[in-house]
Amino acid sequence: MAVIQRPAKQGNATTYQGKVAQGYTGILAAEVDADLDVIYAAWNGGVDTVNIAAGSITADKIAPNQIGTRELADLGVATGDLANLAVTTPKLADGAVTLAKLGPDAKLWTTSGNAVVPFDTNKAVSVPNTAFPQFLFGGKGAIACDTLPVVSLLLNNPWVLVDATKPSWVLQLSAQAASDVAQFVHRAANAASGTVTVPLWLDNAGNLTITGKLSGGAATGARQHVSPGGFSTSTYNTPVLVYTLPAITTRGGAVLLVMNHTLYYTSSATAGNGQIATLIFRNGTQITLHQQNYGSGGGQIVVPIPALTYLDTPPAGTYTYDLRVQLASTTSPSVVASGFGDCIAQEIG
Repeated sequence: MAVIQRPAKQGNATTYQGKVAQGYTGILAAEVDADLDVIYAAWNGGVDTVNIAAGSITADKIAPNQIGTRELADLGVATGDLANLAVTTPKLADGAVTLAKLGPDAKLWTTSGNAVVPFDTNKAVSVPNTAFPQFLFGGKGAIACDTLPVVSLLLNNPWVLVDATKPSWVLQLSAQAASDVAQFVHRAANAASGTVTVPLWLDNAGNLTITGKLSGGAATGARQHVSPGGFSTSTYNTPVLVYTLPAITTRGGAVLLVMNHTLYYTSSATAGNGQIATLIFRNGTQITLHQQNYGSGGGQIVVPIPALTYLDTPPAGTYTYDLRVQLASTTSPSVVASGFGDCIAQEIG
């Protein structure tokens, strides 16, 4: 309501004091009633903001649940007006919180170029094994780890097929007590789910087992050879170099040495015995020796010296092999090469 105006009285005064001052000393009942009627009407009609002093309405004068959205001015509630933990999930609209509104420590993942990386790159990504597989990629690929424990890299999971018309492959690393192996599992295209074979596995002792064939290239390493030329010696009681193979660099496999040297022993003495040894050296150190005795019953003899084969097992490295002969005789023998043959060093494994 507005400011209350008192009704006029005799002498057009609004107060009794003003009326008496004009000579109207009688107080009329009608005038008193008019004053009271104005007061009652104002009170019964309700007060408005003109009649309420600023700051006079306190919180305890407001009934609960009486202030709603209509009573709040737009932007009237500031951040400071909200209590901690006062905004709960039901109060947030779906999609209302954007990535830009999140603090740096609230972003578990971020992007770097074309990659998605964890926000904290010093922490590992831990995924529980309640889901199997834990990672899916490319539609047909997956990585899984179960509680056995077995870690598997799967392509077209052979037990839960993505495409039955395509083959399946699984690389498994198993740490089970009864199955401590690494293995490849295969399912043929169009085969039923779970119909698998294990074409390759490696046990904890380093034994590799395959169900197919091992290609020659996988089983052999480096190879060197030399074709013998002419040779002759009559030097006695000391090793004499016959042939030197080019250096061979190995990866740690055994080295098969085959010396098809074409050497032969000859003596023109009428009688007596001779002795000859063939030796293989690796980097100047003897690694094997083969010795034979020959006897002459009274005429010239010519005897082929057998080829020499030896399996060497050096560690990985670079080696130079050579063939030597040593004569010991009182019959003046000689060792001669005809110039045909082949001396080979072949790494195996």
